[in-house]
Amino acid sequence: MALCGVKFKAHPTHEQKRVLSQWMGAGRFIYNAKVAEHEYFRTFKAHSLALVGVPVPVDQCYSQFKTEQTVWLKDIPSQVLRNAAYRWREAYQRYVAGLAERPVRKRKGNRDSVWLTSELFELKPKTDNQTGDVIGYQLMIGTKTNQIGALSFDARREFESPHSITVSRRNGEYFVSFNYEDGQELATEEELQVEYSQMDEASLEPITVGLDRGVVIPVYPSEGTPFEFTPEQKHTLDQCDRQINRQQKRLSRQVKGSSRRERTKQKLARYHARKADVRRDFAHQTSHRLATSDHRIFVIEDLKIKNMTASPSPQPKADGNGYEPNGAAAKAGLNRNILAAAWGMVVTFLKYKALRRRKLVISVAAYRSSQECASCGHIHPANRVSQSQFHCQRCGHVANADHNGAQVVKKRGIAATPEGQPTGAARNPD
Repeated sequence: MALCGVKFKAHPTHEQKRVLSQWMGAGRFIYNAKVAEHEYFRTFKAHSLALVGVPVPVDQCYSQFKTEQTVWLKDIPSQVLRNAAYRWREAYQRYVAGLAERPVRKRKGNRDSVWLTSELFELKPKTDNQTGDVIGYQLMIGTKTNQIGALSFDARREFESPHSITVSRRNGEYFVSFNYEDGQELATEEELQVEYSQMDEASLEPITVGLDRGVVIPVYPSEGTPFEFTPEQKHTLDQCDRQINRQQKRLSRQVKGSSRRERTKQKLARYHARKADVRRDFAHQTSHRLATSDHRIFVIEDLKIKNMTASPSPQPKADGNGYEPNGAAAKAGLNRNILAAAWGMVVTFLKYKALRRRKLVISVAAYRSSQECASCGHIHPANRVSQSQFHCQRCGHVANADHNGAQVVKKRGIAATPEGQPTGAARNPD
């Protein structure tokens, strides 16, 4: 069954905010305690010959953290503490499977959330007395001894009852999010790869589109119009950048620990969050328009965005006194532009939206794709005249550089058997 995810804005009361903050803090404490406990066992094992070959325990026990120094944990529902320990265990299992990095400690204020299972909430539909239609939902949170009442939230779309929910907080705003099964049967990527790999190049040509990702134009398809930020989105981003610069200057002059400095930091966080919302909205709109198009195979370059946005290493002088200029300032500007184009987010959203429509996203090598001619295949650095212009030195083909790159990516995708995305290699669980 296919999973659908929804996220609604919540409006807790002042008392509900206080209790939810306590639950979030307790869950964070248990999670961090499990991280520290596992670090201790791994370190102790590495320094004790008697423990060679003894596995490090990976469990979700949390009772050992209820001590005289943590009496406040007794006021928290046991299900909240249990769920936090379970989330650590799941995170560690993902690390062992090669799907994520090792779990690390969570910081307060960084995506605060609490995971509530079915024992901690009840979702009741509200119906119209005359028509009997569902007009809203009432979310009751808590247990018999720890009841915080009905949490108001904006249900802007229909959904099925979930088995668990997550209440999160970001920049003072609260959200309710959860997954539910919509009953749709999805084909796997492997099945679609087998299906499309049996087609010849002539059949793949009309259903395949290549996508070139750039800084000036975030997504340029081989067919159709480019995908850019709208004038309204660009205006919002520019406004946020001006406000961020203004608030950063104000923050540098304020006393650390003062209430005014904290208010300025909250303003900064809101502007950064608004920029992130604009990028997420652009990624959703772009991926939706692509997924609902007539194309069935989307070919992208296998770009290592994390490596592309890494800072340049320092260049020490030959005499050892100081460092040579390494272009860090210019590289930082390029990194900001790459991340602002939402390359990774567009592909992430496109993958699951395409899969729901029996469409496939594949990746091809990005090696010198910007220097290859889509007409004759000639590869040379001189072909790329400028950032926006391409002129083949062999056949004289002239085109927009991004459009030419998208056509090259499409040809590489058609020529290669669909391979899908590689899975992470399993790790040694210590």
